[in-house]
This record gives sequence, C-alpha cells and structure tokens, in this order.
Amino acid sequence: MLEQRGLSWTSVRPVYIYGPLNYNPVEEWFFQRLKEGRPIPVPNSGQQVGFVMELRRLTPACVVIPNDRSSHWKQMVMVGSFHCRRRNN
Repeated sequence: MLEQRGLSWTSVRPVYIYGPLNYNPVEEWFFQRLKEGRPIPVPNSGQQVGFVMELRRLTPACVVIPNDRSSHWKQMVMVGSFHCRRRNN
C-alpha cells in the first residue's frame, strides 16, 4: 500500500531493549533470582540465543536508517554486539 503511494518504509525491529526508564525491567528478574540463589528456568535444550540491545546503541541507527536508501523497503532486526546464551558444557 505504501509503495503504491510512492512512500518508502523500513521496519526496524529491535530485540529486547534495556536502558534508562525501561518500562519492562526483565533483566532485574534474572538478577534477583541469581541474588536469591533461585534457579533460572531455561526452556527446551537451553541452546536458544537471546539478544539484548542498549537504547544508546539503537538511537543512532534509528536516525541514520531513514536517510539510507539501501534500508528502504526492508525489515531490519536490530541486535547489539552482546548476546546471552546458555551452553550445556
């Protein structure tokens, strides 16, 4: 529909975002359980990779993307340079 009207679009899909004024402090739940010595449930095999991205790293990308024509008409999954993964060693 947007393309028919001559409008470009980009879908920016950040994964879990952390930073100041976070409305959903999920990471606090994990750290509280660790502090209390309680287990952290891990689904299935535990091989899933979960990405987190700090708000300060996401903001510059959101400023650049609208002016970068190579990003138009695409879906972009934003991931940070840090990822969490549990390994079975």
